[in-house]
Amino acid sequence: MLKAIILNPKVIYRNNNPEDIENFLSFCDQTGLSVFLFSTHGYDKDRQLEQSLVNRGINAHLVTKSVVGKLKGSTKWIEYLTNQWGIKHHEVVYVGVSDLDWRTAINSATLYFHALWAEEKEPQVYFKCNSLNEVSLKIRFYLLHSHPLWAYKLDLSSEKLQFRCLLNAGQTFLKASKDKIFNLEDIFTYEQQILINDKISARSLLMTLLLTQLWIEGLIPKNPYFVVYPSSTPQKTNEIMGEYIKPASALFHGFYKENLLYRWKPTTDKSMARSRGEAHLISFEQEFNTLALDSRINLSNRTVIVIDDFSTTGMSLECARHLIYQAGAKKVITCAIGKFARTRHLHHLYKISKDFDPFIKSEKIQRGDFSHQEIPLDFDWEKQVKIVSLINSLVEG
Repeated sequence: MLKAIILNPKVIYRNNNPEDIENFLSFCDQTGLSVFLFSTHGYDKDRQLEQSLVNRGINAHLVTKSVVGKLKGSTKWIEYLTNQWGIKHHEVVYVGVSDLDWRTAINSATLYFHALWAEEKEPQVYFKCNSLNEVSLKIRFYLLHSHPLWAYKLDLSSEKLQFRCLLNAGQTFLKASKDKIFNLEDIFTYEQQILINDKISARSLLMTLLLTQLWIEGLIPKNPYFVVYPSSTPQKTNEIMGEYIKPASALFHGFYKENLLYRWKPTTDKSMARSRGEAHLISFEQEFNTLALDSRINLSNRTVIVIDDFSTTGMSLECARHLIYQAGAKKVITCAIGKFARTRHLHHLYKISKDFDPFIKSEKIQRGDFSHQEIPLDFDWEKQVKIVSLINSLVEG
């Protein structure tokens, strides 16, 4: 849960809209978010700003280089909050104006919002805001939730398995009015460019929601690797997902590894097979044996986040999980935007009984080398309703 906001004081000083400042400070007061002013030198006006925030009831603190002992850009600034106030990197966001502000945030895997009205030099960041009101709106939409918004989840520590999914794949949303709706398949299967109210990309919104929920749960550490599950055709990536994940991974100083997991041999298109009633053509060993990892990428001690558009049984993400762990990864998080529901909400857990080389382009396992069992998923209807309500609120105003 979000506990605090870091501000470069220039975010306030360079804002020429008193109403925008007042509304933002009221937002901080009403939500109970603490405010930390990160200032290298700690000028008198910074201390006056700190006192003015305290006077209006905001839990505010000025943090300077003399206290931290390092220049901005160092992880020591966020570590100071953790050590002094117990605030973790995924419980605070940073609103800044400079490249050093940006680096201070992302080097600690803290979300960064760039104040365009006060910028000194615009870094390559994802969250760019034109006002403090826009900052507060984004925080409310993506981050101010008592718990991460997952309709489906599974944690099985004994198998090092963590799966997260936002929504049921068939869920519909408003696009502009009650007679104009869309669903997840329109975006990720049929590749439609859906704009909510003719201005907000539904694809970007859903992908950002997925990443921010992983972040507020503390599942995204420093320097993670992101990979999108490949299509059924060799050398073809999921361009719709990759197009977004590549720039968005910079939110966490992460790295999008497009070819970390790749298809070296054609396999059955699972979506097409299921739609034709040919699910019997899909098998774990076939899926597994047509995948490989890029041997040039060192996964030792890395957290790898594997993202797919949809999950039905969890078989594909299980293939990715086994391959990546076999290559030495510290942690693998699997996630999807949508889940195709079955009679029961299940995940297929696969167990492979032999060692294999995850980098070779050849068959690695045979049918007798693995077993599987069906594991019930945790399903939270209220979280799904909350997500739908959030997205529809953009239309309803």
